[in-house]
Amino acid sequence: MPQEGRRVQAINDLGSLGPRAKAAAPALLQVLDRKDDLLCGPAATALAKIQAEPDRAIPALTGCLLDREGRGRPDVVEALCEFGPRAQAAVPLLVKLLADRSSKDIVAAVPTALKNIDPDAGAKAGVK
Repeated sequence: MPQEGRRVQAINDLGSLGPRAKAAAPALLQVLDRKDDLLCGPAATALAKIQAEPDRAIPALTGCLLDREGRGRPDVVEALCEFGPRAQAAVPLLVKLLADRSSKDIVAAVPTALKNIDPDAGAKAGVK
């Protein structure tokens, strides 16, 4: 298995441990800070499952929300959704992402996240 594949698998394995993997949160946050297109999604998913350090995780997730092409990352949107109302700071960017039609996954993920994080802001943006 190539090195990148091993990294993705290791991150997925950490996420599968859920809250028992809290000690791994700082390393996952570092992965998000690098904004690696291959690793951001798995790291975001793992952080959402672990639910550790929301005060650090949510800004890191928000910073990793867009890929290098300016498109939304569905896994990151879904991770923010898992933090619920604590992810309020991401709402303005999520509202902007309502216009992103780059994939069916992002089209589905953004309205769901807005409903879970801030239903009023979602409704004002036209989310039903």
